[in-house]
Amino acid sequence: LYRALHDYSNSEKYYKLALENYELLFKQTPNAYRTELARTYWNLMLLFGEMNDLEQYDLSLESALKLYKELYLSQSSVYINYVIKLQNRKVWRLLVNGKIDEAMVLAQETYALDESNETSKAYLAKCYNSKAYEYAETSDYVNAYKSIDKAISMLPNEANFYDSKGKILLMQGKNTEALEMWKKVMELKPNFLNDYPDGTNLSNGLKKLGLIE
Repeated sequence: LYRALHDYSNSEKYYKLALENYELLFKQTPNAYRTELARTYWNLMLLFGEMNDLEQYDLSLESALKLYKELYLSQSSVYINYVIKLQNRKVWRLLVNGKIDEAMVLAQETYALDESNETSKAYLAKCYNSKAYEYAETSDYVNAYKSIDKAISMLPNEANFYDSKGKILLMQGKNTEALEMWKKVMELKPNFLNDYPDGTNLSNGLKKLGLIE
């Protein structure tokens, strides 16, 4: 209730009181209270996310994920979606912190749990996109193209991936091919350049290519 009212101080207070009691009960009878303890960590994670306290968000996420994995191992059909959701959140946090390889491994593992899950697919594609930039920054263009093409094959209607490929092509001076990528970007997302006003590197580059005036 307090969280719904955006009274985060009282919300944290009562979640932590619940956590304290569930931890005591969990120590006595783990199987009876694992779900309640996991749910409390989940709620704390959501609260800290709304508070933008990312350190506590990450800690709560890890605790919730550990417990839901234990539940998943014993009752997979019931708890698999919780594991997938939490692992996707962890992939996001790893990408934000630049831990691309670790994010990639977890994203592949999560996607394998349910290949019909569009969120998992999107996060895995984002990992390939991030990895492509990492390769390009070290001039490993062979692997950069393999990685960005993998991202595009997974989400062929994602404009940002064609933008990424355009930037990588531009790094190599392949202006004509880069131009084709941004034509695709504009086709998929006509307002794309709203995020790149005059004077930014991308808008200047596109002017040189003749894509925009």
